[in-house]
Amino acid sequence: MRPLYDARLSDLGPRDMVKITCQACAHITRLPRSYFERFARTEPYQPVVSLKRRLGCTRCRTRGYVDISIEWRG
Repeated sequence: MRPLYDARLSDLGPRDMVKITCQACAHITRLPRSYFERFARTEPYQPVVSLKRRLGCTRCRTRGYVDISIEWRG
């Protein structure tokens, strides 16, 4: 388990989730590592916090205005 500023996508296990909270409408989404591998075109060495610029809310469609955290489920 690593701190958020140091965590990379490759550090996430199969049960760990990236929690994304929209700051505009408070919508919460949890995505597994497999989502980023298949759909987001990310590299395994990419830091999790760098996803903040790329992600947007599916409810209100704002982009880059999200908080990111990791739910370690080990």
